Amino acid sequence: MGIESKPIAVLGDSITNGYYDEKGLGWIPRLSLLLNKDNPNSYFFRNFAVSGDCIYDIKYKMFSAVEKWPDVLFIVVGVNDTQIYSDRNGQMAISRDIRRELWYDVLRFAKKIVPHIYVFGLLPVDEGRVPARKNEWGTDQFYRNDLIKEYHDDIEKWCIEFKIHFVDFYSKFQDAGHIDLLADDVHPNARGHELLAQWAYEELKGKV
Repeated sequence: MGIESKPIAVLGDSITNGYYDEKGLGWIPRLSLLLNKDNPNSYFFRNFAVSGDCIYDIKYKMFSAVEKWPDVLFIVVGVNDTQIYSDRNGQMAISRDIRRELWYDVLRFAKKIVPHIYVFGLLPVDEGRVPARKNEWGTDQFYRNDLIKEYHDDIEKWCIEFKIHFVDFYSKFQDAGHIDLLADDVHPNARGHELLAQWAYEELKGKV
């Protein structure tokens, strides 16, 4: 690690952790390779992503992620917030009002500490494979793209309010043919992770 290396802290979930990338990388390590290809050791990542994390987990992990003063913070979370149990037409796990309150707390705190914040949008799922999983009590978990997109748009709006950079992964992933980019119902395959890294690199290059 060079003395001039810029630290980038990452808060997220299983997608951010690179689950189901057949090459064992994930989009964050792939992004690190892209950012460092011209000037080795210019950036290093502290990835705090944990499978299953929701926005309330991010709120309570925020301090540990920023206590060492990263130059850049990524927040990449949200699909888990949209889970619906038992019935596809049921209520989401976290209500819209509570999600808004939690995101406001996260963004407000981050703005005070970190000079560069990037929030990355949610990804569409393959509803043809839903439900593909159960929670710890054996109850089916459902995801709906209409609700995911609605939440994605809410997050973008909140980021605009706080003057925080938002990256629209949803539209890019959908336009690229998201069904073929998923390893299961929600997690990208190697090609999906590769594209996420490339899109993030294009957003960050020359800006951080």
